[in-house]
Amino acid sequence: VQDKEAREMSADEQAKIQPLLIGKADDCMDDQRAKKWSIAMLNKKYSLVLVPCYMGAYNSADMYFVVDHTGESAPTLLTDMANYYEDGRIGYSMKGRGLGDCWSLKEWVWNGQAFVVSSAQTTGRCAMIQAGGAWDLPTIKTKVVTR
Repeated sequence: VQDKEAREMSADEQAKIQPLLIGKADDCMDDQRAKKWSIAMLNKKYSLVLVPCYMGAYNSADMYFVVDHTGESAPTLLTDMANYYEDGRIGYSMKGRGLGDCWSLKEWVWNGQAFVVSSAQTTGRCAMIQAGGAWDLPTIKTKVVTR
């Protein structure tokens, strides 16, 4: 990827991209959607757009869209439940409840054309067995090879 981290959109970027996505982000909380949007250039053709969407007591999430710079394809919603982007990987880490005794995690990786799921797991039921969760229970596990 070109941008290892997302940055705030410029006014020009926001004016061009926001109208394409605003109807797709209607389920987001108004106060969150009104915050600054972010963007990361993936390659010469695509960028990743992060739209602040949800803020709860102990979890937050953004909507993640892949946007085609050429306009050949419509923006693609990847997820409405992620909370980080770093170096071609997006994902989330969410508490099942405030005590932090159960978690859900998922990650996608950019393969040069699209984001694909690279891992998903939970830590089991919320039973206050151990802070951070008692187990690592993968539902998807892959090996990501980089060049």
